Amino acid sequence: MAENEDLDLDAKPASNKKMIIIIAVVGLLLIAASVGVTVMMLGGGEEKAAEEAVAEEPAVPETHYLAVDKMVVTFSQGGGAKFLQVEMQLMAHD
Repeated sequence: MAENEDLDLDAKPASNKKMIIIIAVVGLLLIAASVGVTVMMLGGGEEKAAEEAVAEEPAVPETHYLAVDKMVVTFSQGGGAKFLQVEMQLMAHD
C-alpha cells in the first residue's frame, strides 16, 4: 500500500524567475554575438576595399589641350564657291 509521505501542501512552487533571467541573458548574448560577427564580416571589408582602391589607383598623367584656330579653305571649281572649315583641338599627356 501507499506509504505516508511528508508532502508540504502549503509550500509555494519554486520560482522560475531565475530561469527566465538566465534564458533572457543567454538570448541577448547570442544576438550580440551575431551582430558583432556580421559587422566584422561586412564592415571590415569596406575599409580594406577602400584602402586597396586608393593604393591601386594609378597616377593620372597631366593632360594638356591646345586649341587650333579655325581654318577655312576655299575651292573655286565649277563656278560655285565651295569651302571647308575645320576646327581642331590637340591633346597631349605629360
